[in-house]
Amino acid sequence: MLKRITNKVVVEAGVVAVAVSITANKYKKIGQGREIRQLHEQMEMRTGWRMMNAADKWRKRDKSNSIENNKLRTTNNHNRSNYKCKSPQHNTPHKSLSPYLQQYSPSP
Repeated sequence: MLKRITNKVVVEAGVVAVAVSITANKYKKIGQGREIRQLHEQMEMRTGWRMMNAADKWRKRDKSNSIENNKLRTTNNHNRSNYKCKSPQHNTPHKSLSPYLQQYSPSP
């Protein structure tokens, strides 16, 4: 009698294990199903478009702000107002920085 009960428990445990594995396989198949994947891709695509639109909006704002800042920078900077005129510093010839280099350089 004890042997029959033990066999019955082992068989029932085996049936439960098989049922659990079948249920787990169904969930895996559902997770890899075509409908769910398409829905997931659509959501990603929507999010991607929203992110691109937001990035474009910020780029436009940054571009307009940089143009305004450049205008303000050039109008407020008095040194750049006559940028076509050369300053006297640039008209002087350059002098050598080190007499050591002149002393040991080969003469032409």
